[in-house]
Amino acid sequence: MNGPEDSADDDLNPSHNWDSDEALEFLKEERTVFGDVSNVELTRRLIEEAAPAAALSMIHLSRHAVNENTRMNASKWVVEMATNIETEDGKAAWEKMLPDVVHEAEKIAHGAAPGNYEVGE
Repeated sequence: MNGPEDSADDDLNPSHNWDSDEALEFLKEERTVFGDVSNVELTRRLIEEAAPAAALSMIHLSRHAVNENTRMNASKWVVEMATNIETEDGKAAWEKMLPDVVHEAEKIAHGAAPGNYEVGE
């Protein structure tokens, strides 16, 4: 009978035990499938593929960890990642928002109502 430790999605199952022989076999298979790639290319691809599950794990820890210090550190990581996401034009998300925030603050300082793009003179 399959228990929680036999989940089909072992990447998200923390009870999955590390087997170094199995990991080495996996890497051999990766080399067979993807051909002659450098260690850097292989490492980059493996990290990119693991990143979504790792992000979900950190988000889960930031909300549900029993230890307050763990929740705080995971929360700091989540906020840091969220503020460093690049937009399509290569700018960080906060950089793209900053001009709008400054523009809105200047309008308010000059007597315009928030959200009103017509500044009275």
